[in-house]
Amino acid sequence: MPLVSVIIPAFNAERHIGETIEHVLRQTVTDIEVIVVDDGSSDRTVDVVSGYPGVRCVRKPNGGVSSARNRGVQEARGEWVSFVDSDDLWHPDMLASMWELMQRYPQAAMGLAGSAVLRDVAELARPIPRLGGELPHALLTDFPAVFRFPYLGMSSVFMRRDRFLAIGGFDESLRRAEDINLFLRLLYRSEGYVRLNFPAVHVRSVDGSLSSDSIAGYRQLLVVYDRFLQAQPEFAREHPDLIRVTYGDLHLRHGRALLREGCNKEALTQALLSLRAHPKVAAAMLVLRCLIPAAWMARVRRVVKAS
Repeated sequence: MPLVSVIIPAFNAERHIGETIEHVLRQTVTDIEVIVVDDGSSDRTVDVVSGYPGVRCVRKPNGGVSSARNRGVQEARGEWVSFVDSDDLWHPDMLASMWELMQRYPQAAMGLAGSAVLRDVAELARPIPRLGGELPHALLTDFPAVFRFPYLGMSSVFMRRDRFLAIGGFDESLRRAEDINLFLRLLYRSEGYVRLNFPAVHVRSVDGSLSSDSIAGYRQLLVVYDRFLQAQPEFAREHPDLIRVTYGDLHLRHGRALLREGCNKEALTQALLSLRAHPKVAAAMLVLRCLIPAAWMARVRRVVKAS
């Protein structure tokens, strides 16, 4: 039985998945199995994966990344599971670092690493620095901080398989923000998570993700927060100010994304919701931008700049 099962969900990933697999296979932890879950790709993803002996390719009809990751865990034989997206890359000591930190903090719900936007693959060869023999890390136990900023990243999550199964895995009804949904359910009332303070994951920016200000992403994230608070009403009662600030910020960012796409009416709705949740100047300015024609706003900016 392998120590770690590495799960790679893939959908039309032929362009980058080979490089991702190669970085996983270069890990200094060798007692691993690699499982690629092809989520109904229509390109050559399966052909690329088949070129790597020993890498298991599980094929399924398209159902979204949540169902793909869940299927990977169902197929896994390792005591531990780790996830990496099909276009991201790992430092060769990523798994070794996660294993070391989780042995030191067995009470932690999961481990994960820092990440950086991929610019130069050579950067991944840089050794992870140690201070006094220890990896740079932190045990983070402040759940309200996770609720406020839940963008932890999936491409280095390292956790016990049985713990993943105990919380029911990913919500397969979610096509976006499924990672945030998992983090909220996993970390609430837990003893926190341990983070490697080093960019052991290099990620590619993908259109349509939350990082690219996706309208659908923000809409889905609002659903995730609503579901969590409905399931945990005591958290809302204990942290009303946190809830207001978090929703105010999310509605504001959602409104800005809508305005960029010319959806002024919908953007105005989000701006007003932001003002109601957490009044601040940025939300009021968004209201004005939604109401005032773009040409007028451009003229105002020119006047202000010239003055």
